[in-house]
Amino acid sequence: VLEQDLADLKTAVSDQATQVSRRLTETEANLSTTLQELETARGRLAETLSQSGGEISVATAELIARYGDEIAELKSLIAQQVTDNAELTQRLDVVAAQATAQLSSAKAKVEELSEDIVATASNVDLTLAFERLRTAIEAGKPYGDLLTVLATDAAVEIPVALKEAAANGVDSLATLQKSFPEAARRALKASIQSEAGEGIGEKIAAYFKAQIGARSLEEKEGDDPDAILSRVEAALGRSELQAAVDLARKLPEDGIAELKDWLDIAETRLKVKEAMQEFSDALSGNE
Repeated sequence: VLEQDLADLKTAVSDQATQVSRRLTETEANLSTTLQELETARGRLAETLSQSGGEISVATAELIARYGDEIAELKSLIAQQVTDNAELTQRLDVVAAQATAQLSSAKAKVEELSEDIVATASNVDLTLAFERLRTAIEAGKPYGDLLTVLATDAAVEIPVALKEAAANGVDSLATLQKSFPEAARRALKASIQSEAGEGIGEKIAAYFKAQIGARSLEEKEGDDPDAILSRVEAALGRSELQAAVDLARKLPEDGIAELKDWLDIAETRLKVKEAMQEFSDALSGNE
């Protein structure tokens, strides 16, 4: 559109300059003709004067003087027309150059704006796609298709942990919180039995304690399995999954073994969350 406007403006300016030049040329020609006629008339008067012996009437003298003045005026007018023609042509050239520069500048700004709009739209699409991916992960849903589309559009490398869990997704935090109490009871039972003393009485006491499976529901301090598990559950309640996993790793080995499935799921989720941050940083660097 801008190129067409520029072409139309150039054509209009050129047509106007041509018309003005043609009118000035016609005026100059007319003035030249009139000047020639006056010069001829003055020549005839001079010839008449010569034939009459140099004596002319007052009226003839006035006529000669008037012709001289008109000739001088016409000469001045012709010179002025030529000057005006040159100045007008120069002004038209300046206007055309300014219009060309303005249109070129406008075209450049439109192109720049178009590029910005495309880039902004692309960034918005990436942001929306990333949020859909994040939502799927938080909900514990498979996200392979979302990840493939996002990675293709963003042209960045997908973290390994993110790819490995894409087909089935990862358990949500709510699922981990819900499944923890049962896993904790098994871990507590195994921990109590593993820490029973060598005596018969101690083994019997540990056995009954493990069978009862009573577990503290309030967070409490201490290094015994029950205290550790109480703090793990409290951390989960605060959505502090990494802290919960770190605490669970302080249980006796038998207790950790009973929590293995839960810990594997929790640690997979943590790896995926870390990979999501890495992926987000890569996308931000690519914008």
